[in-house]
Amino acid sequence: MSDNPRYKNFTARVNLRNKLLRETTHCALCGRRLPTKEERERMRVTDPEYPVVDEIFPMWAGGSPIDEDNTQLVHRACNAKKGGKLPVNPLMQHKQPFKASRKWI
Repeated sequence: MSDNPRYKNFTARVNLRNKLLRETTHCALCGRRLPTKEERERMRVTDPEYPVVDEIFPMWAGGSPIDEDNTQLVHRACNAKKGGKLPVNPLMQHKQPFKASRKWI
C-alpha cells in the first residue's frame, strides 16, 4: 500500500470529489464553467477541461488532500499550470501553510 494520503484516504477523497462536483459550477483558478455531468460522461479523464480536485495548499506545504477547506475543483489544464505552487490569491494569505517548529534551532 502506498504512503500517499490521497490513496490512504481513498473513500474520503472520492466523497469529497463527489461533493465538489455537485456543488461547484466554475473552475476556482480560471473562472470558466466546468463541464456538466452529461458532458463529463462523454469526456476522457485526460481531457484538459475535465474537472479534478486541487489542493490549495499542496501536501508538501502541509495541506490536507481531504480537508474541504483546502480543496477546490479546477480544470485538469488549470491544475497542471498551477502545479505545486502556493496560492497567490490575497484571500488565501490568512492560512498558514507551514507548521511552526523549533527543532531546527
